Order: sequence, then C-alpha cells, then structure tokens
Amino acid sequence: MKPHWWQKSIFLIWICGIAALLITLGLFSYSIRLHREADLERGRSGTWALAGVVANDTERTLFGIHQIFRGIRSFLRADERSGEPFAPSVRRMLDSWMSENPFLMDLLILDAKGDILHWTGPGAPPKVRDRDYASAHLGNDASGFFVGEPKLSRVHENQWFFGVSAPLRDGQGRLDKILVAIIQVSYLYDNFRRMEMPSDSTVLLVSDRGSIYTRFPGHERYVGTQLSLDELPEPGQRGRRGVHRISPLDGRARIWSIRPVGNSPLFAGVSYDEEQLLSAWRRDTRILVSLASFIGLGILLMTGLLSHLQRRQQRTALELERLATLDALTGLANRRQFMSLAAYELNRAKRSKLPLSVIMMDLDHFKSINDRFGHEGGDRVLKAVGALLQQRCRKTDTVARLGGEEFALLLPETGKSGARVRAEILRKDIEALRVPFGSGEILLSASLGVSRWRQQEEQIDLCLSRADAALYRAKWRGRNQVCTDDDAETSAASPAAG
Repeated sequence: MKPHWWQKSIFLIWICGIAALLITLGLFSYSIRLHREADLERGRSGTWALAGVVANDTERTLFGIHQIFRGIRSFLRADERSGEPFAPSVRRMLDSWMSENPFLMDLLILDAKGDILHWTGPGAPPKVRDRDYASAHLGNDASGFFVGEPKLSRVHENQWFFGVSAPLRDGQGRLDKILVAIIQVSYLYDNFRRMEMPSDSTVLLVSDRGSIYTRFPGHERYVGTQLSLDELPEPGQRGRRGVHRISPLDGRARIWSIRPVGNSPLFAGVSYDEEQLLSAWRRDTRILVSLASFIGLGILLMTGLLSHLQRRQQRTALELERLATLDALTGLANRRQFMSLAAYELNRAKRSKLPLSVIMMDLDHFKSINDRFGHEGGDRVLKAVGALLQQRCRKTDTVARLGGEEFALLLPETGKSGARVRAEILRKDIEALRVPFGSGEILLSASLGVSRWRQQEEQIDLCLSRADAALYRAKWRGRNQVCTDDDAETSAASPAAG
C-alpha cells in the first residue's frame, strides 16, 4: 500500500528536522570550540603583550642606570677630589642622581678592594665585599655590567633590593672603582601593581637563575624565593608564549608567557588564571546547551544568537587590534606599532638607499605638571601634544607615544640635518603651545634627541638608542633643547663631559 501524502510530509518534516537539528548542533559545537580557542588565544596574546610591556619597562630602568653610570664616570674623570673618600662634591653629584630617579635606594662607588669610597646612605658605610655586585668584579677582569640577585638591605630595614654594578678601570685596564646602583624592588612591584590587567592575573620578575625579584600579587611571600628553572626559557629562546600549565607558586591552572629583559639576566612573566579566562566561555556554553535542548522551537533564535556571537567576536577582534596598535589617550601609534612601521621603513630605506632619521622627544618636568594640575591636566597636555605632532608632521612620517610623556617620530627620506631642523621647529611649537586648564593655561617645553639610521645597521634599535642618549643629553644640558647623537657621542668621549 502506498503511503499517504501526509505520511510523506511527516517523514520529510522529520528528515528536515533531524537534518536541521544535526546542522544546528554541529554549528553550536563548532561555535563553542571556536569561542574557547578565541578566549585562550586572547589569553596567550594578552600575556605575551603584557610580558613585553613589563620587560620593556624594566629594560628602560636598566638603561637609565647605564646613563647614570655614564654621567658618574664623566664626573669622576673631571673632579680632582673624586679619589678622596666621601668627598662632598661626589656626594652632591650622587644625591642629584638619587633625586631624579625614584627607583634608586642608594648609589655607591667602591674602591678596587670593594670598600665603599662614596655613597648616599647615612652614617658609617657597611661592609659590602660579600655582596654579589662587588664580588662579581673583584679579581675578575672580564666582568662588565652586572645585575645582582634580590637581597635584604643591611641599611634600610625590611627593604629588598638588587644591585646593578659596572667596573671603572684605569689606563692599564686594572680595576679602579666599582659603580653600584641599588634598586628598590618595591618600586618595580608598585609599577606592576598599577598595571591594568584581568583579575587573578600575575606579574613576575625573575633572574635566569630562578631568583624571584617580585611577584604581583604576593610580593612579600615570593620575593627572594626560587622558581624552578624548568619554568624559564631554554638558552637562546626568545621567551615562551602562552604556555598552559599548573603554576608551581599557587597551584592554579594558568596561561603563562615569559620574555627576556633586553640583554640582562632578567625575565618578565605574566600569567592569566585559566579558570577566570574561560569563565565567560563556560557561562555561554551553558546558555547554548540549554537553548539547544529546545532547538525544535527556537532554531531561528539560535541562528540569531550565533550571528550575535559572531558579531561580538568580530568587534572584540577589531577592538583588540585597535588597542594593540594605538595609544588610547592620544590616538597616536603605540610602541608596538611604531616598531613595526620602523622595520618596514628601514627595509624601504635599505632598498632605496635613502636616509631615515628618528626623533625622540620627552616633555620637560611632566611630573611637576601632574603634581600641580593632577592627572586630568597631564592627560590634557598629552592629548594637546599628540594633536600638535600629528598636525605638524608629514603623512609619510610616523608619530608614536612610547609611554608616559615620551614620544618618537620616524622621518623617512630625511637626513640628520633635516631631522634636527624639524626637531627644532617642534621644540618651538611646543614651547609656544598653551594648554587651557581651569581659568589658566599650562606652559610646556620639551627636550629632543635626533639620530640618523646608518646603512650597516640591520635594525632600528641602535638608532633609537642613539636618539634616546641624545635626548638624555638634551635634558642634562638644561632641557628645552635639541641634541643629536653626534652631540651625545662627543660628550661621552670627552674627558670633561661631566
């Protein structure tokens, strides 16, 4: 007997219903997996990016110590009484460095035997020959810039520090003095604590020997303890990105990224709690599974929800891409975007044999502006300076805010003389800028450093370092001026540069 038409319709409905159910369940299953992988990748990318921020910030502190040591060397060469123990002129010079660098706990100058010749501490100086920052250079002609392990201070009660030191040698290459900067570990911890990160995330600074300098949260618990060397990158690796593992410190499942701090023995690590990272995904999964139970009544609703989730995912990706390339306050390129564009322009300059220059700019006395007008006034200044730089620069130039009050400009097809002229124009423009605030105005000035890329250099880093050194030279000369890397190098080479 042939089936009735309505039987065929029911059969067709069941076939279509089952097919729609299977397709929908397949789409739901795929969406759940995709959402989970996107959240995990967000965690991997986020920890890697933040580890880079922490590493760069720590590297800048170490670079600042390089500059301090350079200034101290110049002063000691020029001061005839620098060989006398605890000379007042040397003490004043050291105190001036201390006042300008809040990360410093003390500055020391040791003699060739490892005894303190000059220092910024009170009273009689302690014996420090056994400290690693001294012993690393005593009897070791090959030792250079040294970063020590975290230790408890003998002078500052309950304060952790680590020493950074460098030898000063005489004309025969023999050890003459040891320059030592004592870094407050709590300063680094406070910087990490102020970072905007997801809840239950951690920041870690550790040496290649596994010594923990600080961890947020839990600084008091972990400072001075040891991390397993298995957690650190293998020698030669450029870090580890987005590793899934159980943390040996708190026993929680985490996504962990760790990156080297420049050429130092330090590593910066950031982790996200995997449970917290996937909490939104688990919540959405429960919702999707509940809705899937009623698929026969709500297939259209499910389709709309999938479309909504996809759109939300696209918006999240676009927002992450925007945040990864732009500075949120000024709208300028951030450090990551600047370095990417710099690599592109450098390759283009290599092919075309055309010049390429860099200007580094730092607003003078910006901390005083923040102290006087508050962060609202400081933010208004940064926005105004960012708008001015965008207005004054060519379309082919790249303007970036590298962080804080520091800006950088990349000038394709521009030699050093042209870049210096541009820098001087910008300096005058900023000096003439008036930023309205309340019933008055905020007056500004800036120091700028200029450097030209050299054809034999494969990366832009050396050019940036020279521009940064020229910037420090401009500040040292009194601020509100322009220096080139020739000025900085001439100054560093001159015996009377201090």
